[in-house]
Amino acid sequence: MNFSEFHFIRPLWLLMLPIFYVLCWWLYQRSDQTTLWTHYVDPVLLKHQLISAKSQKPVWSYLGLAGCATVAHLALAGPAWEKLPSPVFQSMSARVIILDLSKSMDAGDIQPSRLIRAKHKLIDLLDAAGDTQTALIIFTQVPYVISPLTDDTATIKAMLPSLDTRLPPVQGATISAALKKADELIEHLEGMPASIVLITDSKPDEASFKVASTLRNQGQTVSVLAVGTASGKPVL
Repeated sequence: MNFSEFHFIRPLWLLMLPIFYVLCWWLYQRSDQTTLWTHYVDPVLLKHQLISAKSQKPVWSYLGLAGCATVAHLALAGPAWEKLPSPVFQSMSARVIILDLSKSMDAGDIQPSRLIRAKHKLIDLLDAAGDTQTALIIFTQVPYVISPLTDDTATIKAMLPSLDTRLPPVQGATISAALKKADELIEHLEGMPASIVLITDSKPDEASFKVASTLRNQGQTVSVLAVGTASGKPVL
């Protein structure tokens, strides 16, 4: 027990003690019939009017009440002899991973397929996330948020096996729409470094470059991880 670190967790409870002390004193004064009637009855007649001075409660009963109130308030104040270390703010960053689920990701020019290799790389990114909050977006013609920003990368990894090119209802590869969706997830993060990682086999168009340029001007980093080979391979 280290008394040098003695402190109260909820010290505001101690401010109520003076009120209880005053209340106990007031109750004691009210119980003293002699004190109560001296303002109205002549002292000579007063001793004949009162039944007995013994009817007044002894002072120790009020001292006991004050003592119980003291003990109760000390307990509510939360005395402690050990200070827990205060949590230190950790500077965090945010990353949005965008995964292309267009049909071309099923091509086998890199084995076993572009999509599977992309998932392996995505797992590597999640494993190295550390304190970085991560979100996952899939896209074809339309982007879909699979996971908002979270530090629970295990949950994101658990969803990867179910991600398939047959999952999106429409096909296509609109990168600009996916980048805009990523921006929606991180635009409210004031002062937090944010980055976007695009995993795709599609060629960015002019609209994509324009959105990426806007994101860069906002202080966000956009990285592209291309999958596939120059020669490619037919998708069956």
